[in-house]
Amino acid sequence: FPVTIDMAFLYGTGKGNSIQLHKEMRYPESLGLVYSAITTYLGFKAHSGEGKVMGLASYGKPRFSNKFKEMVHVLPDGSFKVDPSFFPFNTGERMFSQKLIDDFGPARVPESEITERHQDIAASLQEFFENALLKITQRLYQETKLDNLCLAGGVFLNCSANQKLLES
Repeated sequence: FPVTIDMAFLYGTGKGNSIQLHKEMRYPESLGLVYSAITTYLGFKAHSGEGKVMGLASYGKPRFSNKFKEMVHVLPDGSFKVDPSFFPFNTGERMFSQKLIDDFGPARVPESEITERHQDIAASLQEFFENALLKITQRLYQETKLDNLCLAGGVFLNCSANQKLLES
């Protein structure tokens, strides 16, 4: 069951009262931080505006999905690698780089108009995010053959992604 804890992404299997960890990825490899970075880019507050981005995604078209695949590489073993040239989490005053601005255009000023471009960025992020979680959980199933999945942490507050996981 994937779990996010202390800026980590880990998964393992549980039996009885014990848990065997299989994989762990630590900061700055974080899908949640990527989602938060785009949340701030779209003019919302990190750690409270992610739900707004998830909702905004339903109004857009995922025309930037391939760009997100450049920004975060989901590897065949279920791990992922965040490109720091887009998300320099431990440097500067913001969570995203000038490179991201060069690719997507200027960041939205909070409380300003939401455009079709903003909707499409949100839709692209959401599609990428859901597909990444599906790949990770499919790999986990291949390794464990377990049908039950327990999800915890902020990443799994995304009800749209949870629905996709349930359907798969």
